[in-house]
Amino acid sequence: MLSPSNHIGQMLTKQARYAEAGISEYWEVLLDREGRRIDTILTYVLATPTDLPVGVTPLRPRQYALVSEWSPTVHPEVELNHPFPLTPSWTDLEY
Repeated sequence: MLSPSNHIGQMLTKQARYAEAGISEYWEVLLDREGRRIDTILTYVLATPTDLPVGVTPLRPRQYALVSEWSPTVHPEVELNHPFPLTPSWTDLEY
């Protein structure tokens, strides 16, 4: 669920701004429909497209690649090893 103040176009604009600023990675925390608990966590890393056909130039030379996705219904905890080891439980992430 996106924040009511965001729509997909705004999220893509934010991604482009993050990439232009050289932010190497970021997380998206998606809430359930009621906005009461975390439903999914997505992690993205800045990547440069390398497998494009000859003669094709990307509009944005650096874009984000989705590299991890966690959900409490599937994963007992969030486990991340880059840029440093991090393993919070879902209860650690409650607010």
